[in-house]
Amino acid sequence: MLITCSFKEADQYEGEKYSVANSQPEPQLYRCKKFLAPPWPLVHGYKDGHISEDSFTVQYKHHLDGLGKYAVIDLEYDVKRAGDGNIVYLCWEPYGEFCHRHILVDWMIEKFGLKEEMLIRR
Repeated sequence: MLITCSFKEADQYEGEKYSVANSQPEPQLYRCKKFLAPPWPLVHGYKDGHISEDSFTVQYKHHLDGLGKYAVIDLEYDVKRAGDGNIVYLCWEPYGEFCHRHILVDWMIEKFGLKEEMLIRR
């Protein structure tokens, strides 16, 4: 399974856990895939109210589309491994709030054929 959740929910799930945020709680307990974090100007623009959710989504997907070949290989590998065990992507926003991790998973479905039944979205 590929699981997305907040750092606060991380203990609820077993598996390989990765921060996909620009930062993480101290002490740093998780491996980082910072290349999946939205660029800081995008984060600040959204949090300051200058960028809508729709605009954030478009710009973040554009960021993902620009990932290099090795990042794409890494993500494809995560999709394959999600069939054998849990891969957990973590960031700050609690369940139910707008968050880039949901956009990321939708993008992975489009790009790599990740199946919805292989997901737990939190």
